[in-house]
Amino acid sequence: MYGDEAYVHAVGWRVYKKAGSQDEFTSFLQSRVQHDHQGASREHLTKPIARREFEAMNRVNPFVGALAARGIAGEDSVYCVTHIVNGEARVDETRDAPKAGAVPDYLQIYLTEDGFDFPQLIEDDYFKAIHLLRKNRKYVSCLKLVFSAIDTLAPAPIHTS
Repeated sequence: MYGDEAYVHAVGWRVYKKAGSQDEFTSFLQSRVQHDHQGASREHLTKPIARREFEAMNRVNPFVGALAARGIAGEDSVYCVTHIVNGEARVDETRDAPKAGAVPDYLQIYLTEDGFDFPQLIEDDYFKAIHLLRKNRKYVSCLKLVFSAIDTLAPAPIHTS
């Protein structure tokens, strides 16, 4: 991911076919970061994307899927995501290939321009579920979720000595 501190302006890739374990290939990719990012194939984005938004999107629908769809990489590829910020490699990490039918990532759903929307997450995961259980007369499950919500949302106890 190429860009500045706030935005991704382009994506790039290098493809290798190499035998070995995932750990061996991961180490190989990590050792090549400084060399590869300078000569990588690149595609500029039509509109810059905020780094946080790009990361959230990549967690749910990894960039390697787009490369696989174009015949550049396989669906089961090992890959290294590297942030190139103002021409300097900053972060790299490896992820397994995407799983079909994966549950949507909370970062993609609840990450906004202002940060993580925790109140909306609580509304969706607790309050809507509590109302649905009560409406469907599932009172014991409803109470369990109410108690779970209280435990989750209550402030941590203050310990004094």
